[in-house]
Amino acid sequence: MSPALQDVVSQTLTEQKACARAFNRYRYLSIAAFFTVLFAIMSLDGVKADTPLIKIAEFLGALIFFPIFWIFFLHCAGQKTEAEIRYYKFYKEIFVHAVINDMNADLNYYPYTGMQEEEFQKFRIGRKSGIESEDRITGVHCGIQFSLSEVHSNSRFYMGTDNPLIAAIALIKIFYDNYMDFNGNVLICELAKKTSGKTIVVSRELNAKIFGEKEMMDDVDFMRDFRVFADDKVEARYLLTPAFMERLREINRETNGEFSLSAVFMDKRLYLFLKGAPDLFETTLFDRPASIELALEYQTQIRKILSLIETLKLTN
Repeated sequence: MSPALQDVVSQTLTEQKACARAFNRYRYLSIAAFFTVLFAIMSLDGVKADTPLIKIAEFLGALIFFPIFWIFFLHCAGQKTEAEIRYYKFYKEIFVHAVINDMNADLNYYPYTGMQEEEFQKFRIGRKSGIESEDRITGVHCGIQFSLSEVHSNSRFYMGTDNPLIAAIALIKIFYDNYMDFNGNVLICELAKKTSGKTIVVSRELNAKIFGEKEMMDDVDFMRDFRVFADDKVEARYLLTPAFMERLREINRETNGEFSLSAVFMDKRLYLFLKGAPDLFETTLFDRPASIELALEYQTQIRKILSLIETLKLTN
């Protein structure tokens, strides 16, 4: 672990503490303002408005005081949000960037960009819905140019209810959405040879509506774990050699259910879809603080994903 990364960890901890202090300061100010208004309302409620002057004074007080309070309350809320955003940007742009740079100075990290939605929707991996993609890492590993991005289906909102039956139905809907939507990582590898068609290998654990002719490979064990769809039968069998299929099965065994693997050959690229792979670089102001241990965890997870390039022997 380089001294530069240790310095960045210290800087991130300092930034987190500063942002947390700012957040708490405005939180306490907004609470104090709320109780001040509450006290004022209770005090006015005890005053008898038996003269026109008192009534006018109460009206003018409410007309002036409450808008001021509301503006102040909104200001506090805005300052709290600003503190959260400030730390989030520092964490991504400074800490995470340093973690990746410590692994390999030639890797590039783009915290706010990822796989294009149009490209993702070509393959129908998961239910067709809007996606958000970020945390893109690009570079070269074992001679293969790659791009790794986090991809998530757009957030869904569920209404709360006290009705047990409706709550049970909502819970079923949540599980169903989690199964149908894609959330995980996509690793794109640039290959030397361009394919003429599209060959899709889909994990049987993954919901996918593929338009194309389904292929039956000779490897019975492989077909137990995956479904294969191809535009060109001959090319599919050329790409999915017995050795390659065994390597895919080996990855499935080694992940122990951590994520489900699907693969697509198209043009000069191999797309690896890792559904269920952890969302690495997300944080909030009061989440786990930056540390050397956390940096090592990030690096270990990235290396694990990039090791797929070695396991599949894409350089051969």
